[in-house]
Amino acid sequence: MLEPVVGLGSGDRVGWVVGPGLGLAVAVDVWLGAGASVGLDAGAAHPAMAARTRIAIRDFTATDASRETWQMQFQRFDGRYQVRFATGESVFDPLLGWLESEGIGFATLTGIGAVSQARVSYWNAKSREYEPHVLDEQLEIVSLIGNATIKDGRPFLHIHVTLGSQDLFIVGGHLNDLVVNPNLEITVQPEATAVNRVLDEGSGLYVMDLAEHA
Repeated sequence: MLEPVVGLGSGDRVGWVVGPGLGLAVAVDVWLGAGASVGLDAGAAHPAMAARTRIAIRDFTATDASRETWQMQFQRFDGRYQVRFATGESVFDPLLGWLESEGIGFATLTGIGAVSQARVSYWNAKSREYEPHVLDEQLEIVSLIGNATIKDGRPFLHIHVTLGSQDLFIVGGHLNDLVVNPNLEITVQPEATAVNRVLDEGSGLYVMDLAEHA
């Protein structure tokens, strides 16, 4: 992480994230997308950002989602966060970036909403590989549950989802990403201690490395 290079105003939090096609996201901090120059002045990167209450530059490895307009909203309550995504937004990249900016090393997540597309996988125990599926239709999120941990020093999401179709049939699996339509609400319950993931040789999966044994 780079130290903040610009600090303006009172330091009040900004309760939303937006990236104006520059590989940047704003929410208390501005993250540099892949390929952006280290130590870039925030006002030079985008003049409008100079008016934000508090701006800091941090290293952020973005993917294709950095070219989208991010509108993720969040609010902090005692001991938890409420996060909201709007129509057309993908979820994983903004959520991972936000988890890193908040310094969250372990959290449980639950959510409800609806999507126009879902990418889910089934883990095949024989091949030890995930089999991906794209569900390209309007679906209701009946249940979304998972956790955020740390893998190779960065936030990592492990989420399962149950989805309902118009004919009320249910499908579910390991979640890879969603395209929201019109709304997704996720409750994030962080804990004080980070949990890391390590490779389990037997399954080929990265599992929680927990401190105690029964």
